[in-house]
Amino acid sequence: MKRQTLLCLLVLVCAFPARATDAPTTISVIQKDQMFSQPVVTLRVGDTIMWGDADDVDHNIAIQGGAGEIDHGVQKPGRVIKQTFDVAGNYRVICHIHPHMKMTVIAQ
Repeated sequence: MKRQTLLCLLVLVCAFPARATDAPTTISVIQKDQMFSQPVVTLRVGDTIMWGDADDVDHNIAIQGGAGEIDHGVQKPGRVIKQTFDVAGNYRVICHIHPHMKMTVIAQ
């Protein structure tokens, strides 16, 4: 099951190449070994981040910034959570289950 989950998440990463135009982009971030694969992501307003849980444990995506906090709840292994950033600013992303998991999103 772990191999299949990781393979699915890697396919998602490859399915969304780097920005070639000004069209909105989806950026993949993998959660593995209770860490985010990218500690800082800079994106354009309108872009989306897709977090994939490649661990054997549940995670959580909570986004702080803007008007408050968006909490996506429990994320089971193998599941993906998406969030579009429609407002410029700096955002802090944490996992409430594993508070040491933190990342920054800069929407420009």
